[in-house]
Amino acid sequence: MGGISTGKIGRKTNVKDFVSWFEIPAVNFAQAVHFYNKIYQINMETNVSETHSMAFFPIKNGIGGAIVAGLGSLPSDKGP
Repeated sequence: MGGISTGKIGRKTNVKDFVSWFEIPAVNFAQAVHFYNKIYQINMETNVSETHSMAFFPIKNGIGGAIVAGLGSLPSDKGP
């Protein structure tokens, strides 16, 4: 994925990724983490606070993302 972007002086440069971070909202955080760990055979690092929970997809470089649960993080047909 990528495209062409016009640089500061009008030169065209390749854009590697249009997306740099994504979040997947979850109602049942533990179930969602278990699901992604199982299907991708990974072990997501989690961070849980009183108001929000996040589980991070392991990456070394490239596009990162997380499963999120908490106020305002509800799956819907209109997006997260």
